[in-house]
Amino acid sequence: MVFGVGAQATDDYATETLKPMEASVKRFLRAVLDRSASIGVRGELTARYLKDHGAPDSGIDIMGCPSMFLYGDTFPTIRATEVTAASRLAINLSPDAIPVGPLTDIARHAHAHYPNLTYYAQNTEDAELLLWGDTTPESGFEDPFPLQLSHALLRENKVRMPLDPATWIDELRDYDFAYGTRIHGNIAALLAGTPAVVLTHDSRTLELCRYFDIPHRPLSTLPADTDPRDLHEAADFSAMLKGHAERFERITAFLTRNGLENAYQHGDGGAAYEARVASLDLPASMEVWDGTEDGHLRYRISRLRERITLSEDKLNRKLTGAAKKNDELRAKLTAAEKRAARTADQLDATVKQLEATRTQLAALERRVSGMEKRVLVRLGPALRRRTHRLSGSGGRG
Repeated sequence: MVFGVGAQATDDYATETLKPMEASVKRFLRAVLDRSASIGVRGELTARYLKDHGAPDSGIDIMGCPSMFLYGDTFPTIRATEVTAASRLAINLSPDAIPVGPLTDIARHAHAHYPNLTYYAQNTEDAELLLWGDTTPESGFEDPFPLQLSHALLRENKVRMPLDPATWIDELRDYDFAYGTRIHGNIAALLAGTPAVVLTHDSRTLELCRYFDIPHRPLSTLPADTDPRDLHEAADFSAMLKGHAERFERITAFLTRNGLENAYQHGDGGAAYEARVASLDLPASMEVWDGTEDGHLRYRISRLRERITLSEDKLNRKLTGAAKKNDELRAKLTAAEKRAARTADQLDATVKQLEATRTQLAALERRVSGMEKRVLVRLGPALRRRTHRLSGSGGRG
């Protein structure tokens, strides 16, 4: 069963780059539809793409992303907020969106004009940076995207890395507005009741925004000085909220059609799960480590020791493998040397045979030469007489 698959293409829905995988897609479609009633897709592009590659209309269900249905057929009311210079803003950024539009400039403009801006990162490398740090403040290396401690957002401790959806959503309730290129960074804000706008940069974010009527703007059309206040004021969430219940019916119908029970139709609507989550001591989002004791030094030291041990083990395995290969090469070299020695012996024997043959040939040549001389000695007078007669008769003629 496939639940909400999405094709990855550009924001103009061009799928030429997917051609190398067409044969695999067709085999995949046949395999899935042979075992399930239909395939759930994120949006219009994926539906069209799969239908173009052999999927029947009845075999495709557009259902968006399950994350939008955290609260079932209801959706939190989007709070009426105002964006001012004092507002708390959450921005989310995708490194792969940089070629599409002026993403780093948009972030830089917001940082310069909104002092309460926070960047919510979502990649593992961001978490590693926040936990371990780097040496860019000392080396002076700078990058316009916030991936080093030398970046202004990290220097000012304005970067957070969520570690759990529950605390992530809870934190975003304290913000006035969220925006950026991360679809789930903005969905998390919307689930918190915080207005959010997606800056679309690829097909996967665009088709989700269109399906759910999430306010969005193409990143490629935005200027470098895009003001979040303008994005906030232009956002309309009415269609998103109005169509939510119907979209939820589609996703539960998909589950029913494929024989899957769910908490909303066959259980308590997720109440037990939510109660369990609420009872947990979930971690807050990570902040920039300033190098002081923050309660995690023991973990860092232990983890470093583990990494060193793992690195040593890995190095030892490599050395053992190299030694084994060295032994194998040495054995091959020894065998080659033996073959070379045998070949040399054979060559020496051949040379000796050639020398003996040459000696025999020289002796034979001497014998032949002696025989020729003896024949000439014996036949010489007779040949001279014969020649004289021939010469004489020729003269007479």
